[in-house]
Amino acid sequence: MTVVANVVAGDHLTVGVSGFLQFRRHLRAQSLRWQNAAGRNAMTMDHDLDIQPDLPFETGVASATALAAAVALPFRGWNKGKILGQKRALKPREVWAIRVRLHIANKLRDLALFNLAIDSKLRGCDLVKLRMTDVMQGGVIRTRTSVIQQKTGAKVQFEITEQSREAIKAWVAKAELDQHDWLFPSRNGRDNHLTTRQYARLVGEWIVGVGLPVNEYGTHSMRRTKAALIYRKTGNLRAVQLLLRTTTYRPQSGRREERSADLLSVSSAMRRNGGDRGASLLPKS
Repeated sequence: MTVVANVVAGDHLTVGVSGFLQFRRHLRAQSLRWQNAAGRNAMTMDHDLDIQPDLPFETGVASATALAAAVALPFRGWNKGKILGQKRALKPREVWAIRVRLHIANKLRDLALFNLAIDSKLRGCDLVKLRMTDVMQGGVIRTRTSVIQQKTGAKVQFEITEQSREAIKAWVAKAELDQHDWLFPSRNGRDNHLTTRQYARLVGEWIVGVGLPVNEYGTHSMRRTKAALIYRKTGNLRAVQLLLRTTTYRPQSGRREERSADLLSVSSAMRRNGGDRGASLLPKS
C-alpha cells in the first residue's frame, strides 16, 4: 500500500519508510517558513511538530491516519486579527498630550525624536539615520535642513521648529554628542543608530500613554500628522505631495527649490497664524 500526501505548498510526495522521513523533513521546513511569516513562538512550533505517527517500519508503509495528522499542522495567518491599511494621523491635541507626557517624564531623547518626526515628516528609516551634521552647524541647531530619502532617492527639505530645536539642544547636551555622531545613537554604542524596530516600539509607547488604540497608529502616523493638518486647513492635495516628496511627485528641475521654499513658508505661516495665511500662500496646483 502506498500513500500519496498533498502538502499545503502543493508538492506531492510518495511516502514509504524513507519517503515518510523525507515528508517529515519537508513539513518541518514548511513549518519554519510559517513560523517566520506568522511570528509564532519557537517552542509552540516544536510542540506542534512533536507528532508520534503510527509508522509500521516492519511493513515499510506509513498509515493514512498518521499522515493526515502530520499534514494538519495549525497555521495562523500573519494578518489574522490585525487592522491593516493606512495609519491614522495624530490630532493637534494628541500631539501636545504626548509632548507634555514626555516633558514631565524628562525623556529628552524621546521628546527630541517625537518633535523631529512631526516636523520632518520623514519615514522611520530616514529619521533614525539623521546625523548631528544634518541638524547642527557650528554648534547651532539649523532652522531648515535637507536629507536624501532612502526609499525614493529624492532630496527633501524641512523646517525645524523652535520647540524641536530646544528639545534637540537639551538631548545633545545630555548625551554629550559630538559633530560626527548619530543624532539618535543605539543603546549598544554610538557606532550604530537607533533601529527602526526600536523606533516603532517607542511610538507604540507614546500612543498607549495618551490612551489611543495602538493598532490604529504607527510610525507612519508621525509622517502624516503635519501633512494631514495642512490638507485639512487648505484642501490642497498637491501641496501635501510636494511636502512629502512622494514617489508620485516628479518636479521640474527649474522649480524644485522654489516650490520647497514656498511650501516651508506655508508650514511656518500656519504654525504662527493658525492656518489663515497658510491657505493664501499655497502655490497653485
